[in-house]
Amino acid sequence: MGKVTPQELKTARGLLPVFQKVAAEIEWPEELRQVLELLLGPDWYVWTLMGICSRETRFGLLLDKNGTGDRGHGLGLMQIDDRSFPEFRHRNYRDPETNISMAGDVLKGKYDYLADHFGLFAEDYARLWWGAVAAYNCGEGNVRKALERGRGVDQYTTGKDYSADVKGRAVYLAREL
Repeated sequence: MGKVTPQELKTARGLLPVFQKVAAEIEWPEELRQVLELLLGPDWYVWTLMGICSRETRFGLLLDKNGTGDRGHGLGLMQIDDRSFPEFRHRNYRDPETNISMAGDVLKGKYDYLADHFGLFAEDYARLWWGAVAAYNCGEGNVRKALERGRGVDQYTTGKDYSADVKGRAVYLAREL
């Protein structure tokens, strides 16, 4: 995991209530919740979303003056890709709650798609979850393709470590915040 700087941690602390509010809006299967609480505690979803935000933009510290990254294609804190979600460019993507909420919807969609292929994850909820996190970066089709080829979920992610890095950041943030 990349080092979380004091400035990033301070920014994260200020955004924590927004992440908590958004996290409360999505229901997850009880089996998934139980597994992830073992690693991250009861706010596992908050910490995962924050881990994604840390990886993507260092809680906004890496954004350009327009609030974008990825050569203008990643929108806001959570880097919603306008090539995959073109309609989001017309929403207030600079608003933290709007951006984090959209990221939650995107992650839920990735999870739901991959849950339909639960056998690829050896019916392991933790593997399924981190597969969905990897899909946030590289797409659910790429995660599925990697697993079908006997590779890990991060095979096609940026740096080939996306979900592992997000998990490390989530663990760190759960401990520090």
